[in-house]
Amino acid sequence: MLTHCWHCRCCHFLSAAVIPFVWVAGIIFTFPLALTIVMAGSAVGMALQYLLARYIFHDRVERFVNNSPKRHGLAVTLRAVELAGPWKVVALLRLGPFPYHLLNYALGICPSIKFHVYIICSVICELLPRSLQVFFGKSLETLADLFKGRVHNVGIAVYNVVVLLVGIFFVILSVIVSRRLLKRLEQEELEREAAAAAAAADPEAGLGGADQADRAAAAAVD
Repeated sequence: MLTHCWHCRCCHFLSAAVIPFVWVAGIIFTFPLALTIVMAGSAVGMALQYLLARYIFHDRVERFVNNSPKRHGLAVTLRAVELAGPWKVVALLRLGPFPYHLLNYALGICPSIKFHVYIICSVICELLPRSLQVFFGKSLETLADLFKGRVHNVGIAVYNVVVLLVGIFFVILSVIVSRRLLKRLEQEELEREAAAAAAAADPEAGLGGADQADRAAAAAVD
């Protein structure tokens, strides 16, 4: 339990510790260059954590994900890859309320999530929050110039604040929507596992349930 708490705290600390460096990149470089540098570093970090979980720390990460009630929903969602597909699962988890580094390791232990799916989907989903972090750094620079008198156009500061607020709104909206979809996917996976367990316990009932499910699927298609 102490090991699990230590890992979780490290994940939260690393996630928070990276953000100031992203702000600094936004202050030092132009927005496109800063975002490129940040996304490249983020992609390398995500790839390394995925590969470490897949080939070196697989058993430890698997126990960490599966043995805690707090991560029950994450474990169920990872088992739902066959139900929803790897692209959808990775996207929903990336947009959902999960610690960044913990999720990198957790996705690495799922055999159905291939590396190219993981990295492409992860980079796309990280674009908006990373862009906001870089833009925030750029806004700090603009506000500093405004207070020092280097910039006299207050409209620039208003523009920065509006863009940040709109971006934050979309980030919060994506988290809310993905959380609802994850809850629905988790429920469907639990129902599928319960039906499979019932079918294994009673083969005749399982065949009847399978026929009923097939009829329901055919009716939905029609």
